[in-house]
Amino acid sequence: MILASGGYGADFSKDSLLMKYRPELFPLPTTNGDHCKGDGIKMAEAVGAGLIDMEKVQVHPTGLVEPGKEDAKVKWLAAEALRGVGAVMLDGAGNRFVDELGRREHVTTQMQKNKGPFRLVLNSAASEEILWHCKHYVARGLMKHFKNGEELAKEIGCSSKHLEQTFATYNEVAKAKKCPFGKTVFNNANF
Repeated sequence: MILASGGYGADFSKDSLLMKYRPELFPLPTTNGDHCKGDGIKMAEAVGAGLIDMEKVQVHPTGLVEPGKEDAKVKWLAAEALRGVGAVMLDGAGNRFVDELGRREHVTTQMQKNKGPFRLVLNSAASEEILWHCKHYVARGLMKHFKNGEELAKEIGCSSKHLEQTFATYNEVAKAKKCPFGKTVFNNANF
């Protein structure tokens, strides 16, 4: 008999499966629902079931932080479609640091090497392409609209000149279709 009962990515309990099988991930937040605590796994194990592949926990690189709940362990999932339509990922200094369309493991590894907070930035063309998601996230206070790069730079805490250079570099590599971080297929270029 094979029992598949769901994951345990939100198991932050005292008998945490996350701590047991992937302790390095325990400090990280999750985009799993807070119901993903491995209850089925724990029940099966209690009656003698053998477990396999418990170390296989997928880490999703982009979650959205709810204002006022910055320290919450469970975050909102930022749809990969945001990166797919051309979102640019910026680090806490306003630098692009990763191939946004890279594998999840690659993106999360690069995030761990850089300093946050991280931001997914969409231009108006990308926003229009995924309008339903943007409206949903904005309505929940998870995403903001900025009228221009100066407003975004102020939010990030970098100069508008620095942010302008970040996007100019992005636009250059998008036109050349040669990402310095990987093999991105550039969508909605021209920030």
